[in-house]
Amino acid sequence: MKRSDSYYTFVVKSTIRVASPPQKPLLVYDGECGFCTLWIHRWQCVTRELVDYLPSQDPQIAERFPEIPRADFNSSVQLIEPDGSIYNGAEAVFQSLAHNPNYRWCMIFTKFFHRSLN
Repeated sequence: MKRSDSYYTFVVKSTIRVASPPQKPLLVYDGECGFCTLWIHRWQCVTRELVDYLPSQDPQIAERFPEIPRADFNSSVQLIEPDGSIYNGAEAVFQSLAHNPNYRWCMIFTKFFHRSLN
């Protein structure tokens, strides 16, 4: 299996950029998934007002971010940063948590994902 075909490819920074990024980080999740919703509530306690959260079923998501394919929202959480960059999967989680200065250590895991691909 080539590295590009590995399952790690879904947890890295996307090459897609949004034209109209949010003013602060926005984590988009599956609002119909009880497991996802449970974890979102926990992460909100960590990130407080530093990160916004919206379910992918919210109609404004498709309108605001047409660059992101619907399939991406169906497969994993998506973190949309103010600079227009997008992270998904586990990397989106670690990136969002790291917005809290007390959780900067989460960035260690994002570096791990990038090294796994090289």
